[in-house]
Amino acid sequence: MENAPKNPRRGPSGRLSRHLSSGNYGSVEDQLHHLNGVENRNTPRNRHDRRRSDTSPGRHARNWRSEERSHQPNGMSWRARNAQRNVSEINTPNATHGQSNSRSYRPPHLRNNNNNNNNNNKRSNDSNGSGHEESKSERNHDRRRNERQFRVGFKKLEEWSNKEPHVITVELIGQEKGFEELLESNMTKDTLVLVVKTLSKACLSPFRENKVQVMNLALSDNFIMNLQNYISSELPFQEMSERRNNSYFWNDVRGFFENLVIVFETLTETIPTRACEILPKFIKSMEVTLPVFENEQKQTLPTDIKERLHRLLERLELAKNEIGKAKKPRMSRPEDEEEEPPDDFRQLTVYPTTNEITTVVKAYVRCHRIKGAYDNVDQYLDVQFRLLREDFVAPLREGICEYLTSQTTYVKSVMKASNVKVHAHVEFVCPRYAGDQAGVLLQFEFKKKTEPKSAYRYYKRFMYGSLVCFTRDNFATLLFGRIIEREQELLEKGQIVIGFEQGYDNYKLNVPYVMVECSVYFEPYYHVLKALQNMDEDEFPMKTYFIDVETKIEPPDYLRPGTVYNIKDIQVPLFQPGAWPRAVQLGYDDTQYNAFRAALTQKFAVIQGPPGTGKTFLGLEIARTLIKNHKAWYNQTPILVVCYTNHALDQFLEGLIDTTKNIVRIGGQSKNEKLKAFNLREKRKSVEISGKVRSILRDLGAQLHNDSCVIKNLNDTLDQMQKFKSIVKFGYFGKIDPEFDNSWFESATNEQILQWLLGGRTHMARQREKHQARLEQLEEQQKNEEEALNSEVGMELDELLNAEARDGHDIDEFVELETVGVQRHQVTHLITVSDMQMSINEMRTDWVKLNDNTDAEAVFDKKWELERAIMEMEDNLEYLEMRLEEGRLMKLPKKPTGVDLKHPHNMSPDDRWKLYFYWLHKYRILLINGLVDCQNSHSKLRKQYMEIRDIEDTEIMKRMTVVGMTTTGAARLQTVLQALQCRIVIAEEAAEVLEAHIIVSLTRYCQHLILIGDHKQLRPSTANYRMEKHYNLGISLFERMVLNNIQCYVLGVQHRMRPEIAKLIVPSIYPKLENHASVYVLPKVVGIDSSLYFINHHYSETETGDSSKMNLHEAQFLIRLARYLVQTGYEPEDITIIAAYSGQMFALWAERKKYQILLKDVRITVLDNYQGEECKIILLSLVRSNKENKIGFLSIENRVCVALSRAKEGFYMMGNMDLLCQNSKLWPKVRASLESQDALGNNLALRCQIHREQVTKVRVPNDFNKVPEGGCSKECGILLNCGHTCLQICHVRDREHKTTKCKTLCDRMLCDNGHRCKKMCYETCGPCTVPMEVTLKCLHKHMIPCSEDLSTYKCRTPVIADLPCGHRVDNKPCCVDVQAYRCPYPCNVRVEPCGHACAKLCHFSFDPNHLQYKCYKPCAKPRAGCTMPEGEEHPCPKACFEACPPCDVIVKKARTICPHRYDVKCSVNVDEVECHRPCKKKLICGHVCKNKCYENCGNCQEKVQKLHPQCGHVIPTKCCEQPNRKYCNKRCPLKLPCGHNCKNKCNEPCTVECKELVDHTKDVACRHKFKISCYLLNQDLLSYSYELLKFCTQPCNAKLECEHTCSGTCGTCAQGRIHQSCQERCGVPLICGHACTIPCRETCQPCTQKCSYRCVHSICRKKCGEPCTSCKEHCTRKCKHVKCTAKCGDICTVPPCSEPCQETLKCGHSCIGFCGDPCPPLCRECNKEEVTEVFLGYEDEDDARFVVLDECKHVLESQGLDGWLQQEDKEINYKSCPKCKTPLCSTQRYSDYIKRNIKDVIAIKRKFFGNTKDNEIKRQELIKQLNTVKTKLTPLIIYNIPKLKLLLEDLSNRLQPVFEQKRQPLDQLLAQTYSAKIQILESIVDILHTAKFKHMNTYRKNNRTYRLSL
Repeated sequence: MENAPKNPRRGPSGRLSRHLSSGNYGSVEDQLHHLNGVENRNTPRNRHDRRRSDTSPGRHARNWRSEERSHQPNGMSWRARNAQRNVSEINTPNATHGQSNSRSYRPPHLRNNNNNNNNNNKRSNDSNGSGHEESKSERNHDRRRNERQFRVGFKKLEEWSNKEPHVITVELIGQEKGFEELLESNMTKDTLVLVVKTLSKACLSPFRENKVQVMNLALSDNFIMNLQNYISSELPFQEMSERRNNSYFWNDVRGFFENLVIVFETLTETIPTRACEILPKFIKSMEVTLPVFENEQKQTLPTDIKERLHRLLERLELAKNEIGKAKKPRMSRPEDEEEEPPDDFRQLTVYPTTNEITTVVKAYVRCHRIKGAYDNVDQYLDVQFRLLREDFVAPLREGICEYLTSQTTYVKSVMKASNVKVHAHVEFVCPRYAGDQAGVLLQFEFKKKTEPKSAYRYYKRFMYGSLVCFTRDNFATLLFGRIIEREQELLEKGQIVIGFEQGYDNYKLNVPYVMVECSVYFEPYYHVLKALQNMDEDEFPMKTYFIDVETKIEPPDYLRPGTVYNIKDIQVPLFQPGAWPRAVQLGYDDTQYNAFRAALTQKFAVIQGPPGTGKTFLGLEIARTLIKNHKAWYNQTPILVVCYTNHALDQFLEGLIDTTKNIVRIGGQSKNEKLKAFNLREKRKSVEISGKVRSILRDLGAQLHNDSCVIKNLNDTLDQMQKFKSIVKFGYFGKIDPEFDNSWFESATNEQILQWLLGGRTHMARQREKHQARLEQLEEQQKNEEEALNSEVGMELDELLNAEARDGHDIDEFVELETVGVQRHQVTHLITVSDMQMSINEMRTDWVKLNDNTDAEAVFDKKWELERAIMEMEDNLEYLEMRLEEGRLMKLPKKPTGVDLKHPHNMSPDDRWKLYFYWLHKYRILLINGLVDCQNSHSKLRKQYMEIRDIEDTEIMKRMTVVGMTTTGAARLQTVLQALQCRIVIAEEAAEVLEAHIIVSLTRYCQHLILIGDHKQLRPSTANYRMEKHYNLGISLFERMVLNNIQCYVLGVQHRMRPEIAKLIVPSIYPKLENHASVYVLPKVVGIDSSLYFINHHYSETETGDSSKMNLHEAQFLIRLARYLVQTGYEPEDITIIAAYSGQMFALWAERKKYQILLKDVRITVLDNYQGEECKIILLSLVRSNKENKIGFLSIENRVCVALSRAKEGFYMMGNMDLLCQNSKLWPKVRASLESQDALGNNLALRCQIHREQVTKVRVPNDFNKVPEGGCSKECGILLNCGHTCLQICHVRDREHKTTKCKTLCDRMLCDNGHRCKKMCYETCGPCTVPMEVTLKCLHKHMIPCSEDLSTYKCRTPVIADLPCGHRVDNKPCCVDVQAYRCPYPCNVRVEPCGHACAKLCHFSFDPNHLQYKCYKPCAKPRAGCTMPEGEEHPCPKACFEACPPCDVIVKKARTICPHRYDVKCSVNVDEVECHRPCKKKLICGHVCKNKCYENCGNCQEKVQKLHPQCGHVIPTKCCEQPNRKYCNKRCPLKLPCGHNCKNKCNEPCTVECKELVDHTKDVACRHKFKISCYLLNQDLLSYSYELLKFCTQPCNAKLECEHTCSGTCGTCAQGRIHQSCQERCGVPLICGHACTIPCRETCQPCTQKCSYRCVHSICRKKCGEPCTSCKEHCTRKCKHVKCTAKCGDICTVPPCSEPCQETLKCGHSCIGFCGDPCPPLCRECNKEEVTEVFLGYEDEDDARFVVLDECKHVLESQGLDGWLQQEDKEINYKSCPKCKTPLCSTQRYSDYIKRNIKDVIAIKRKFFGNTKDNEIKRQELIKQLNTVKTKLTPLIIYNIPKLKLLLEDLSNRLQPVFEQKRQPLDQLLAQTYSAKIQILESIVDILHTAKFKHMNTYRKNNRTYRLSL
C-alpha cells in the first residue's frame, strides 16, 4: 500500500489508533470493477465522497482511451487490446451508471496509474492552454496508426502464404480485425485466391485452439458468397483478357482447388455444425460447375480432387443426420473378442460415468493381441483405449460397490474399501485458483476437537492429479474432479483444492458431500487417453510393425544408399557391411556392436539390455553418433528422447551434454543441476524467436498475470474472512445492503464503528483465565505434536509423493508469465486479532523499558496508564475472540429483526454482531461470485495463451538437436510433437512402459524408432490385476515385438556386479550373461566375511493401513546393518536399502530416525522405483513371511530380476527362504545358487578389521550391540596425545584419533584454595566455580563461587526499612537505597473532584495532591445534555477523567407545537425536528388537511362533485378548483345546425360534419338507391364520385377468379373494380389429398388433419402437414425366395417375389397371388367372372397374377397395376387404387412405389413446414421475446388489463413444445404468425409505458407546482 498513487478524493486520511489496520475502503470491489472495465476508485467513506467520485459514461470512455495511449511503454497497442478482448466480462452488482461492459479488459494497476497520469496531464495541459487540441490530435494520430496496423492487404497475404502454418495462425490471430475486414470486403480475384492459399496453410497447424479461431473467420457469409460466385459464375466463363487480373489462379489451377478442399475438410473437422449448414450447397454447386469449367476453359482437373469433394459431401450429409444423436452405450461380455465395439471410443468421455461406477456389469473390453497382427489401426486404438480406461475405472468401481455393500453395517468419517478411501463428510468452501487452474477449496470434517488436523499433512493418497468423485445422493449422481493443490499449509487445515473439467463443475458450496478417493494415479491416464482419441487412423506411425507386425525391417526413409557416417572419426558407409570397423576398434563387445549397427541402419530397432550390460551407455553412443552426423536427418527436426521416469531422462540427457549444447529438457521435475541450463524455461530466455510471437505472448502474459493477481487477492481475502481473525471495514457492505447508504454507518468513522461493535456490554473486569477454546486449542496442538510423524520422515514422504504426483505434469514449465508491476489491493480491516495482540506486546515492552528508568517517580504514572491500557486491550481482545468464534460457528447468518440502521446504538450486543456476520456473509457471497467469473474469463484467455506459448516452444525446440521429455509429457504435448515433426525417436525404459504411452509419443513423421529396455526386468505397472493378467495390458510394446519375432538385439556382457552376485540371475533368469573383466577386481565388502548373503528368518509380517506389508524384524535388522557398514568406513551414499513393499519403506524410514546422525544420507526406496539404478552395497528387505503361504509379487520373475541385480560389491537379503521356495519356481534356483556359494543362513558373520580373529554372528537386531562401534567388543587401548589411553570399544572410524575426545577426568589444580577441575580431559578448565561462604561488608553471609569479585557483588538479603512516606517495609533488598525503593502500599487517597479512591501505589514524592492523576474508573456522572429526570439519567460510558459525550440514547419525546411524538437523541430538542407526519387540522371547506405537519394548510385536494353551468353535467373536481368542461366524458347535449344531435363527448368540440345517414336525390352512376351522410347533401358531387358511391349497400355478386361469388357490396367493391377478399373456404386438394380448410383469400398452409400414413408396424400420429418420421423396424418383405435387409422406411434391397403362391385356398384350388404376398380372397375357378372381368387389360390371361390391396381390399391384376403405378404423375401426390382412388400406404408388394412417393411428399412438406431444428430455435427465440414482453408488462399492473394478460398466457401456452400432454409442433408459417403477434404486443406495451411515464411526470410536475404555490 506504500506505493499506492495518492488521490485527493479518497476521503479523509486521519491516523487511526495504533491497533487499527491502515487502508482504504473498497479495494476488492475496485478489482472486480476493474475486471468489468469500470474505472472505479476506492470506495469513499461517505455518500458525498462517493457522489464526487462518480463520472459520466462519456468521461469513462475518454479516460479509457487515454489510458490505452498513455500506458504502453513497450508498444502495447492494438495487440494487447486484441488479446484482451477475449476475456469475458464479469457482471458484478452496483456497477456505476449501468455502464456497458463490452470494452476490453484493462489491468487494475494500469487503470489506476493512468487515472492519475491523465489528471496530471490534463492539469498541465490546461495550464498551457493547448491541452485539448494536443490530446485530440494525438488521439487522431493513434487511431490512424491503429488502422494501418489492422489493415491486411495483398502484400501481407503474399508474405503469409509462404510462412509456416503455426506462424500464419499466430499472425492471423494478431491481426484478426484486419483479416476479418478483408473477408467482409469485395476482394479482387487474386486476393481471393491468396486468401484460400493462406487459409489452407493455416489448416495444417497442429494448434487447434488458434486454428478454430481462424476457421471461424473463414465462415464469414460475405467471404463464402464471394468465393461461391467466383467459382460458379466467373471462372467457367473468364476470357483470356481477364486472366491477367487473375494470374495467381491460372498459374496454379490444381493448387487452388487442392487448397480449397483442404479448407473445406478442416472446416468439417473443426466446426462441423456450421460446416453442415454452408458447405453442402457450395459443393453441390461446384459439382455442377466444374464440368462446365473444364469444358469452357479446356482444363482437366485431377480425379482425386473431385473424389475428395464427393467424399466430403457424403461426410457432411452423414454428419447432418448424426448431429444431436448419441449412440447408446451397451455392455458386453469382455470374453467375446470378435464382437464389434458398441460405440466409437473417440466419443467416450475420459472420465467415468455414474452407470459405469455404480454397476457391477463388466465393461466392453477386448484382449490386447500380443501375437499376430491387428485388423486395422482403428481396432488397435480402440483396444488400447478401452483397456487403459478400464484399468483405472475398475478399481474405482470395485471400491465404491464394496463401500455401498458395507454401508448398511457401519459408517465412518473415513472408511477404507478396496482401492478407494471414502470420506463421509466434506464440503466445498469457496472457489480457489491454484497454479494455472480454476478449482474449489475442499474442507474435511474434523468430528473430534482432538482429531489431529496435521494427520492429513503426510497423507499418502492426496497426490497432485489424483481422481476424486463426489456424491450427495448416495451415488445416484457423481461429480468427478482432480486434486490440483495439496500444499502442506492446506493439508494441516484439512483442506485441498479440487479442479473440475468444464461441464462437470455443477457443485454446491457449503453442502455435505461424500468424497471417494481412488488409489490409482489419474493424471497419466488422462493425457494418454486424450491423445489416443485424437490419433488419426490415416497418420498412424510405424503401422507396418505395430499393426501388421512385419518382421522385415527397412532402413530409415531419410537415409540414402550411399550415406556415410563419421563414427569415432572413422568414415563408415552405413549400407556396406564389409566397410564397417570391427567391434574392438569402436570399443564395444560383439553384442553391443550388433545392436549399435542395427540402431543406425534400421527403421525400427529393439535392443534388450540385461542388468549391467550398458543399455544406457549404448543408447548414448547411438545418440552421439546420430548427433555428430545430423546433416543426414536434421531439418529443424530434432531427436526426441522419451523415458518413463524423470530420473532416467535426466541420466540420458546428462550423458549428451559433452556432445552438443543444443539440448532442451521439457518438464519441471528435473533435480539434476547440470541440466538446469538446458531446461525449456532457461532456453526461452536465451533463444531468439519471432518478435510477433513474443509480442503477443508478452501482451497476453501481462494480462494473465494481472488477472492472476486479482484472483490471488480474492482468494487471500476469502481465506482471511474464513479464519475469522479480524473485522472487515464496514464500507464494503454498501455493495450488498441498499439501506446502508442512508444509515448511520455511512457517515461514521472507523473508530466510531469499532466502539459501537465492541460496546453495548456492561463493564467487565479482565478475566485472568484464558478462554476454554484457547486451552482446547493448546491441548490439540500438543496432542498433534505427539502423534504426528517425525518431521524429517514426514517431509521426506511428502517430497516423494509430490515428486511422484507431479512427474510428467510440467504445466508450470510453460507458464513463465511476463511480470508487470501490479499493485496488490487486499481487503482492509477495522481491527485484527494479531494487531491487537501486537499492540499489547508493544505496550508490555514499553512497560518493561520503564523499569530500567532510575527516576521511579517520573515513570510511575506512565507505567500505571500502560497497565490500565493493557488490561482494557486484553478485555477487548478476549471479547473480540469470543465473538469471532461465534461467527465462525454460524452456518447461514440471518439479519436480526427490527434493525434500525439510522439508530444502531439501540441494538443489543448480540444483534450488533449478528448484523455484522450477516453483512459479512453476503459480502463473501459477492466476492465468491466475482471470483467465479474471474476464473472463467481467465481460463478462456489462458487456453489461447498456452497455444501461443506452445508455438513459441516449438520454434525453440526446432532449433535444438535433442528434445527430451517423459511419456506423460509427450501425451500432453501432442500438438507440439505434431509441429516438431521428429524423424528419430529414442525410447529408454521401453519395456516398463505401457504400450499406449509409447504410441502417443510418436507422430506420423517418425521414420526411425529405437526401443531400449529389458522385458525380463520390471514390466509396465497396471492398476487392475485383471487387465494385466487376462487382457495382456501388462505386455509392453517392447515385449510384444519380441514375441512376434521382430529382431531383438540382446546385450550379453555385464559390467556391474561381482561374479557371485551375477550367478543369482544366470542361468535362472538369463540363459547366458558374461562377466566383464572389470567386475572381477571389484573390492569385497569390509567388515563382513561374505559379499553376498541371504539372512533367513521366520518372523511374521504385518499389514499397514493402506493394504501394504511390513516386517519390523527386517526393518530393525537392516537399519542396524547399514549403521554397522557406515561405522566400518563406508559412506552413507554407498548403501541403499530396498524394500519390496511401500509399507516396509515407511517402517525403515521410521527406524532410521533412531540413527539419524549416521544414516541420514542412506537411501531407502521401494523396489519398483529402483529400476535402472545401482549402488555399491544393496540391503534387500523381502518382507513376506506368513502362515498363509503368500508371497505376492515376489513370485513374479521380472521384479525378482530387478531385486537381485542392483548391487555392485555387496548384496545382503533378508526373508523367509522356505516360504519363497514353496510358492515360486524361481526362488529354488536362487537358493541353489546361494547354497553353492555358502551364502545362505540364519546368521551373518561380521569380522573386525582391527582384530581379525574376532568374528561376531548377528541373527537379531540386538546382536549388533556386540559391535557398537563397527569393530568388535574389545577396548581400543590406543595412547592419545594427552597421555591417556582410548577407552572406547574397538572402532574403525577415526583410527588416527584426530577427532576423538578424551573422556578421562581432568583433575588439574584450579586455584590457591586447592580446588581441582572436575571436567573431562578434552574440556577447557575455566575459572574456579566451587562455592565458598563469604562475609560481606554489610555483615551478611553468602555462598558465592570461588573466583567471584567481592567488590562488585550485591547483597539481596531482605531488610526492614522506614520509607520517606512513613510506611515501614520488611523486604527491601539490602543493596537498594531507601530513597530509590518504591513503596508497595496503596495510596487510598480520595481524588478531587471525582470522589474515587486513588488506584495507584503510594506516590509520596510525585504528584502527592493528584493534580496530574487520571482516574480510569467508570464515570459516575450522566451524559452531557441528558434530559431525563433525576435518578433516571443515562450514565456516562467513558472513564472518569474523560469528557462526558453528548447523550445519544434514543428516547420518545412529545412536541410542544403539535401533538406528535418522536424518537430522538436524549440531548436533542424535539421541537427543532421537522415533523413529516400528516396534519390533522380542518380547513374552511370542512375537509381535513392532507399536507405534512410542517407545511402550511390550504388548497384542499379532496375530490368533490360540482355542476357545470354550461352543459349541466356533474363533474368530479378538486375542492379548491372550479369545474372544467374538459373533464366531462358524457354525451354532448347540444343540437347541430342541421337539427341532429351532436355525436361527440362533452369535452370535445361539436361535430362539424354530421354523419347521420339520410335519403338523397342525387344522380349516381350505379343507379342504386341508398342513404348518404347528412353533411354531403349540400355538396356538389359527381355521379361517379367515390365519396358518394361508397355508401351503396347493393350486393356485388360478381364471380371471382377463384370461381366463388363476391360477398362485398357495390360500395365496398368500388362498383366491381376492386373486389373484397374472398370469404369462402379454399377447398383445393393438398399434397396429402385432404381439402384445404382455410379461407380462400389466404395462402394454403400445412394440413392440420391426422396423417394417414401407416405401415405394417405402426401408424403416424403427427399432423398431416408435418414431415413423417421414417419407420426404423425391419422390413417384412421376405419369403423363401427373397429377403429384404433394409429398414421398413427405406427402399427395399430386393424386388418383390415374382414366383406364384404355392398356397391352396379353402375351396381346394391354387392361390392366384404371388409368393410372400397376402392371398387374394378370389379363386380363378370359383370366381371366374369376377376374376376375368377386364379392368386393366390383362385379367383374362391364363397366367395372370393378382394382388389384394391392403388399404381398400380391391383385387387387381398385377401387370396392369404395375403399369398404373409406373405412370408419371403431373403432380406430386400419393399413389392410389385405380378403382377407388384410396391412397396406398401399406401394401407391401408396392412399397417401393409408395416409399418413393412418400419421400417426395415429405420433401414438399419439409419445404413448407421448415427444418425442425430451425423451428425449435425459432420457438426459443419467440419464448424469449414473449418473456421480455411479460417483464416489461410487470410494472404496468396499474392498468390491470385482463384481456392482455389472457392473450399473453394463451400465446405462452401455444409456444410450449408440449402442452397438456400433447405435442405442439411449430412450422414456418405459424412461427411468422406468432412473431407478428408478439411484435404487436411489444408495441402495445411500449405505448402503455409511454403513457405511464407521461402520467407520472405530469403528476410530479403538478405536485411540485402545487407545493411551490404553498
